[in-house]
Amino acid sequence: MSLRYRLFVWVGIVFAAAFIVSFFWEEHVTRQSLEQTYQELLGQLEKLNEKKTRAIEDYLSDSLYKVQAEVDAVLQGVAKYQLVRKGFEPSLENLKEANWLDSASLMITNRWIDFIQSTNENSLMSEIIIDDNRLSDTFHFSGGESFHLVAARDPVKPSEWQGPYVGVTLDIGSLHEVGDEETGAAELYYVFFRPETILNFKVDADAGKTLGLSINLLEPFLKWVEVPTKEFYLGKLVEQILAAQKYLKANPGALAVDENWKRGIEEKEKTFKKKSCFTKDRPVLGRQVDVYIDEYVDHYNKVGLIWGLSTLTHSSLFGKDPLSPQAPVGMGMFNQKDFCGKALLAESVFYNQPKYPVGKKGEKINQFDIITPDDMHRVFFGGTLKLEAWEGDQTRTGYLTIGNRGVGILRSLSRSTHKTALFVSSNKVISGFDPEGNWLRDPSWYQIPVQKFIGQPSGCITIGGTEYFFLHIAVHKDVDLHFFMFTPKAEEFAFIDAMNKSAEEIVEKISLQMRLAAIGGLLFVLVLLSNISKRITRPISHLAKVTETVAEGKLDDIEIPEETESKRHDEVATLYHSFFEMVKGLREKERVRGVLNKVVSKEIAEETLKGNVQLGGEEKRVTVLFADIRGFTKITEQMDPKEVIQLINTCMTKASETVDKYGGVIDKYVGDEVMALFGAPIEKEGSVLSAIKSAIDMIEALKGWNEERKKEELPKIEMGIGIHTGNVVAGNMGAENRLNYTVLGANVNLASRICSKAAPMQILISEATLEEVKAHIDCESLESIELKGFTNPVALYVVKGCV
Repeated sequence: MSLRYRLFVWVGIVFAAAFIVSFFWEEHVTRQSLEQTYQELLGQLEKLNEKKTRAIEDYLSDSLYKVQAEVDAVLQGVAKYQLVRKGFEPSLENLKEANWLDSASLMITNRWIDFIQSTNENSLMSEIIIDDNRLSDTFHFSGGESFHLVAARDPVKPSEWQGPYVGVTLDIGSLHEVGDEETGAAELYYVFFRPETILNFKVDADAGKTLGLSINLLEPFLKWVEVPTKEFYLGKLVEQILAAQKYLKANPGALAVDENWKRGIEEKEKTFKKKSCFTKDRPVLGRQVDVYIDEYVDHYNKVGLIWGLSTLTHSSLFGKDPLSPQAPVGMGMFNQKDFCGKALLAESVFYNQPKYPVGKKGEKINQFDIITPDDMHRVFFGGTLKLEAWEGDQTRTGYLTIGNRGVGILRSLSRSTHKTALFVSSNKVISGFDPEGNWLRDPSWYQIPVQKFIGQPSGCITIGGTEYFFLHIAVHKDVDLHFFMFTPKAEEFAFIDAMNKSAEEIVEKISLQMRLAAIGGLLFVLVLLSNISKRITRPISHLAKVTETVAEGKLDDIEIPEETESKRHDEVATLYHSFFEMVKGLREKERVRGVLNKVVSKEIAEETLKGNVQLGGEEKRVTVLFADIRGFTKITEQMDPKEVIQLINTCMTKASETVDKYGGVIDKYVGDEVMALFGAPIEKEGSVLSAIKSAIDMIEALKGWNEERKKEELPKIEMGIGIHTGNVVAGNMGAENRLNYTVLGANVNLASRICSKAAPMQILISEATLEEVKAHIDCESLESIELKGFTNPVALYVVKGCV
C-alpha cells in the first residue's frame, strides 16, 4: 500500500475512531446486559428442568415400585407354597426333567411376567423370554388330509420365510373352535414340526394316552380352558402325526421347495400386505389405542402358546425340551377362511443357553433387579429368589428370576414427555424410544459414549449430526438404573433463543442508525484528508517506485532528474534530493565492485569496499593451500593455446568451487598453480579443517572429471596439494593506486615447498597443521625431508581422509 493511502487510512482511522468508539461502547454495554439476561433465563430454565426431573423421577418410581411389588408377591408366593416351589427347587430330579412347564405355568397365571429363568447350581433348567417381536405370520397350504404345509415368517428377518413345516391340527377340547360368527372365520390351533421330525417320529402303543401333568401346578390354567381331566388331545395328535408321516413317505415330492412354493408365498404376501389375518370389525378407538390393543392381544396369545408348547414338550414323545430336535418348532392359530395364521416359533422365546448370568444373584429376594439379556436391546425389571434343596448331606442352590418388560415404562415416558427416552445400564444403552413411542432404529443412539455424560444431571451431546439437550433421571441411587430424556437443543432453547434474537435485532437497528451518522461525518473528513495526503506523498510515491528498482539492482535503469522540486524546501524535498545523490554513489560503488570481483575473491572485495583492508599488512595465523597440476607442460606441449586456456579454466574452476564451499579465499592463480587462504582476510573457526576438507573434495572432483575425460580419450589431470598453517603478513601489497591482497612470509614459502613434494593426487600437510586437526583426520606420517630454503628437515603427513 502506498504512503499516500496509508496516511489516508491511518488518519481516517483516527477520525473514524472518534465516531465508532462511542458506538461500540454503547453496543458492548447493551450486549453485556442482554447476555446477563440470557444467563438469568438459562438459570430459570435449569430450575424448571430440576422440577421436571423430580416429576419424572416420581412417575418412574411409582411405576417401578408397582413392578417391584408384583415381582416380590409372586416370588414370595413361590417360596411359600410348596406345590409351586417344588417345581423350581434345585433338586437332581428337576435338573434331569427340567421345568419348562412349571415356568410356562407361572407365566400364564401371572401374564405380566415376560422373563423367567430357573437355574440349578450353575445349570439352566429353563429360560423363557417374551421379546417385543410380534407373532410370526404363517401361510398354510394344503398337504394331505391330516396336515398342512406351513410357511412361517422369520422372527429375526421379517422379509424371509421359514419352512415348509408340517402343520398338524391340535384339538384342545372345548377350545377347539373359537370363531368369528360375523365373518364366519373359524380359528384352529396347529402344531408345526420339521419334516424330518415327522418322518422319524416313533411312538409306543400307550404313550399317547396321557401327558402326566401336575394338576395342582396347572390348575389355574386348566380351569380357564375348562379342561376336565389331564388325559386330553395327545392321542388324536399322535394319530394325525402318524397319518402325516405315512402320506409324506408315500409322496416324498410333497416337501419340495420349488418355484410354485415361492410363488404361492408371494401371492399371499400381496393379499395380506395391508391387513392382518385376524382383522376384527371393532370400533376404531384411535391409532395408538388400536396399537396397544393389538400388542396386549398379541402378548396374551404368546403366553398361551408358550404354555401350549411347554405342555406338549413335557411328554417324552417330544424330548421333554421345547428346543430338542423331536419338539415342535412352533404353535399357532389358523384362520380357515383365509388359510393364514399367527404362530409362535419356539426358538423366539425358549433359550437353552442363559441370556442372563447364572449364579450372580442376591441371597433371598432382591429389592430390585435390572435384567438386560445378552445380545438383546431389552430391559426387564424384576427380582430373584434363592432356592435350596438337600440331596443327602449336600445343599444345592438355585435361583428363580422373573421380570417384566421395561418397554411399557420407557414408551410411556417418551410419549408423555414427547422426548426421546433411553434406558442405560452397565455403561451401555439398552433400549430407546422416539417421541412417538416407537423403537429407536438408528444405531447411532446405541453407540453414544455413555461414560462421558452418565455423571451429569443435564447437558448437551451431539448424536447423528444433531445436538441434543438431555436430562438424566436416576430413580434408585444405589442401582445401576438410568433414564435419559433427549430434546433437540434448538427446540429446548427455542423460547430463550427467540427472545435473544429479538433483542439482537433491536440492537442491530440502533447500531445501523449510528453507523449511518458516523459514516456521513467520516466521508467529509476523508475527502479533505485525501487532498492533503496527495500533495504530501506525491514525491514520496515517486521515490518508492524508484526504490523498487534499486532493490532489484537495476541502478542503470534509474533516471536521475536534473533538478528536484525547487519550490519546496521542507524535509520531503531534502529526502528527494539526497536519494538521487545516493543512487549516483551506488552506481559508482557497483562499478568498482564488479571490477574487484573479477580480480580478487568476493570476500577480499567486500573487506576492501568496507575499508577494513588497509595499505600495508597485519600478522595473522592463516592456513595456506597450494595446488599444482602435475605434468602440465607435457600434457599441453602439443595443445592449441585456446585449448590450454580452456583446460586451465576448467581445472581452476573446480578447485575454486571447493575452496568457496569451505569458506576459503583464492589468493592468486600462477599458471597451473592455485594459492588459497583459510582464515584471511576474515578469521573463521575451524579454518584449518576446512582447508583439508577442501583439498579432499578437490581430489574427488578431479577424479570425477578424469572419468569424463577418459571416455573422451583425453589425458588425466592430476594435482598435488600442500597445506601449512602458520603466522603470515596479510594485507594489500603494492602501490596506493593499485593494490593486491595477499600473504607473505616463510610459512607461505613452506606451504609452496610442501606442495612441490606432493605426488599426483596426494595431499601433504605440515606438523603445525596436523596439531590442530589430528582428532578429525586420518593421516600417514612420512620421513622428514629437507626443503629448499629451510635449514631443518620438515615432517610431512599424507592425508587419507576425515574421521
